[in-house]
Amino acid sequence: MRSTSIVFDMERAFVSPVVTDQLIDKSRYHHNGTAYNITSWERLPSGLYCPKMVSASSGYYLLPNMTPLLGARQATWLAWVRKDAYISTQNVMSDNNSGAGNKNWTFGYENVENRWCCWAGDGTTQTSIIVAGAYTAGWHFVWMRFTGGSVTGLETGCDSSVGTPVSTAAIAALGAVANSITRIGRALTVYSSMTLATLRIHNVALTDGEIYQYRESTRKLIGV
Repeated sequence: MRSTSIVFDMERAFVSPVVTDQLIDKSRYHHNGTAYNITSWERLPSGLYCPKMVSASSGYYLLPNMTPLLGARQATWLAWVRKDAYISTQNVMSDNNSGAGNKNWTFGYENVENRWCCWAGDGTTQTSIIVAGAYTAGWHFVWMRFTGGSVTGLETGCDSSVGTPVSTAAIAALGAVANSITRIGRALTVYSSMTLATLRIHNVALTDGEIYQYRESTRKLIGV
């Protein structure tokens, strides 16, 4: 039977009032995030509470190592993200730091304005994929899928725009080094300006149909 173990699931954590000093992982792994300078949660009309990261106040979350992703041969990231402002090289979430052995993955890296970019690496070697012009201000459904050792092993999308699949033939699995640097709303020394909702990560490669189903099942919470 195909496993769809949830590695990280904040969807259910956002449906009731929460404190701002922690981000709760509702999966069985409990990768709870510690808040740094997070001063506000925004409540959507649906009742969903969303953490709001602001670059000017250096707000972000630091999470423990996601052990099911260390050395994983498959993974899928999904979320609704509202881009509140353009900050050069801001990102949604990453397990990445400078130096050898520290380049595992990045989910949503805006290295050019309105460009949705993701990448995956085995610790030293990395490959990236982009969707140009789609990541504008406002709400977007975004996803990334990784399958190691494949000629089409890295895929990503922003709303209805999908990037051309990229080969991961040289990357059999995600990096296995425990960096203790998994962050939301921060890329190295750059802080993001964004509002995050329904972030979910699986340690399997979800199908196109499963990704679509998740997007449509959560759309009503965002109100778009």
